[in-house]
Amino acid sequence: TPVRWTRGRLALAVAVPFVAVIAVGAWLARRPPAEFTDRAALSSCGVGEAAQGSTGVPPQILRCLNAALDAGTGAEAEVTTRSAEGHPAVAYLRALPGGGVEIFTQTEDDPFGGPGGVTTRQCPTSRSITVPGGCGP
Repeated sequence: TPVRWTRGRLALAVAVPFVAVIAVGAWLARRPPAEFTDRAALSSCGVGEAAQGSTGVPPQILRCLNAALDAGTGAEAEVTTRSAEGHPAVAYLRALPGGGVEIFTQTEDDPFGGPGGVTTRQCPTSRSITVPGGCGP
């Protein structure tokens, strides 16, 4: 039997593909930036999320990254923070072998978080993830 195209069915037929395209676009936008992925991989300290409104790094990830800094072996992690409005910012943190820290921050999904895109900080003299030193763009 043929499908009767009521207003509701027509709206659903239009809305479902539209929502699917939006969802795929959001997934692609949250991929790690090339600045982070186009490099030699380091040991992973994992993926975590800070409490909403906090800029902190989850304790287990912080311990892992600082231990890698102390040992000079290198490690990396991904930490999502959320603004007061709930918008995500993702930080890709790297404790470099031999010392120093790289921080890549992706803020495309936070309309109030500044210019958006990816910012990179190189901190060659840093001895701690939470107190980066000698940072420059």
